[in-house]
Amino acid sequence: MWKFSRDFLYVVLIAATIIVAVFLLYRAGFVFGRDGFCPTTDATGVRCLRDWLGALSGWAGAAGALVAAGWTISHLRKQISDQRRQTDFILGNTDPSFELSIDSAISAGILVQNFNRRRVEIVSVTNLTPFQVKMYWDTNKDIGYFKPGETRTDFPDRQFVDGNIRPDHAPPCKLIKFNVKGPHPESGTYKWQFEFKVKFRSERGTTRTYTVVDHFRV
Repeated sequence: MWKFSRDFLYVVLIAATIIVAVFLLYRAGFVFGRDGFCPTTDATGVRCLRDWLGALSGWAGAAGALVAAGWTISHLRKQISDQRRQTDFILGNTDPSFELSIDSAISAGILVQNFNRRRVEIVSVTNLTPFQVKMYWDTNKDIGYFKPGETRTDFPDRQFVDGNIRPDHAPPCKLIKFNVKGPHPESGTYKWQFEFKVKFRSERGTTRTYTVVDHFRV
């Protein structure tokens, strides 16, 4: 599906500004004294006016070419960006993925899959859910409850996800489980938002943060 990009929109605005500016200049010359540009009393003036209109059409054509060039450049930039992402994935330079799934009204989990060839370390998890939650590593390592807005870094041991050194196999993964300590849904419609922020560090020392969100509704 074709979409407007920011760069293409800028080019369209510039082209439209050029067309309007040239038209206003022509109108200003016509209103405040066309005699300054073209005589109004003989055939020479008519030919001069015709030349001015031809020049305007040339400007319009140039603006159209500018719009087309802007669209082409924007499209090429998107293709280059997509190719770079594909290349990073093939070479194992992409980030791990974080997928939040909800098991029930009080249970959710984040599946971390490392598509990078180097291992990564999960350094912190922030609870953005409006209830206290209990956190587990790989379903059995209990870290205890933490409050809404609280960030936990005091893990029992360092939490690594191995690098994906065999792209033809499923990537290494780690499961983070959460149990909600809060009101249970009653009859009727009940909805709340599960939201967590996970920060990880690569072997190169760079850190990034991902936020995962999903909703529970009954």
